Amino acid sequence: DQDCANCQLYKGKPGDKRGPCDVFQKKMVAAAGWCASWVKKA
Repeated sequence: DQDCANCQLYKGKPGDKRGPCDVFQKKMVAAAGWCASWVKKA
């Protein structure tokens, strides 16, 4: 699935419900969220 938790731009730790995102200038986003900038985590 393309959700924030498995996106390269999401900087939260595994298991976190929320974490910072590079797209939103380090603002907190939901790990289960989705956006058009999703990039597969390497």
